[in-house]
Amino acid sequence: MKTRWKIARIAGIDLYLHTSFPLLLVWVIFYQFSLSGRLDDVWLGLLFTFFLFALVVAHEFGHALMARRFGITTRDITLFPIGGVARLTRIPTKPLEELLVALAGPAVNVVLAVLLFFALDWRRDLASFGISPLDPASFLQQLARANLWLAVFNLLPAFPLDGGRVLRALLSIKFGRIPATHMAIAAGRGIAIILGLVGLALNPFLVMIAIFIWIAGKEEADRDELKAKLGGVHVEQVMLRECRTFFSEESLARVTNHLLACAQEDYPVIDHDNRFIGLLRRSDLVRSIADRGPDTLIGDISRRTGITAHPTETVTHLLERWPAGESTVAVLDQHRFVGMFTTVNLGEFMLVQSAMEKRAGKLTTLPSPAPFLPST
Repeated sequence: MKTRWKIARIAGIDLYLHTSFPLLLVWVIFYQFSLSGRLDDVWLGLLFTFFLFALVVAHEFGHALMARRFGITTRDITLFPIGGVARLTRIPTKPLEELLVALAGPAVNVVLAVLLFFALDWRRDLASFGISPLDPASFLQQLARANLWLAVFNLLPAFPLDGGRVLRALLSIKFGRIPATHMAIAAGRGIAIILGLVGLALNPFLVMIAIFIWIAGKEEADRDELKAKLGGVHVEQVMLRECRTFFSEESLARVTNHLLACAQEDYPVIDHDNRFIGLLRRSDLVRSIADRGPDTLIGDISRRTGITAHPTETVTHLLERWPAGESTVAVLDQHRFVGMFTTVNLGEFMLVQSAMEKRAGKLTTLPSPAPFLPST
């Protein structure tokens, strides 16, 4: 099931609209009509929403283009009812880089606001065009104010908002990245509580933003801690070395017996020189039996993932370029298949590492002294 729709590609970056976005439009229509009952105001409200999210797109492209200067690509940008999210292939780890990438978005909004303030005649409103404005201020004046509001709001020190990232970048100079992240999260959650309380009284969208701040900050902190724990770990230490493979010229009828014999989800497809051809998903295998018939060759239904890995590559580097929606990546050495890297196996590796750390802690921790008992 699709969770977003692609609507454009700008500067090499795909722009998506989340499937929940129409709910915002429904709310705008209902809210505007309940205020005046005029269709003109409804259309103007929708038009203002369109331009408002154009400003959000400009904001996100500010982040994306600044990140590009540091060699960080942007996978895509997705618009949600509460704002936009630019998915970078990796989060900048150097304080200065993170600071500049975080400030680039609000800076775009400030520049646009200044240009509008200088370009507009504030005494002219939309009434001269026969359109009733949303309030006494002109339509474009409201857009200028919206730019400033976007800049100021995003600079709140509430991680993972831009201001929270600025705070983390500054704190990490002295305290290091992980402690700085936890400090920024604590500040962000304090602001989230305030936003949530204000939102309950005034605006439900503030409640949604508060929930986002509370949850998203912790998720990114978990990713940072995971990368810290995986520092120096290579793919060959984690990958699956023993797995069932199929030759490309084998038929579905021949391999279906293996479907019930093991719980493997993805099957590497190779040639007789052990060169990797693609992955056969368990679900694709079952579906192809019904759609294409048992004589279909495995090579015809296998598919290449977006990337492959090398045994000596670090796990953190692989995770930075991990394709969205994938659970398995083939590991190749000189184009020959040597293993599979799966998210399940990574989780098991982390569980083993955690258990070993706990065991090491038990061995090195001194026992607590016995409580003092007075003699009688």
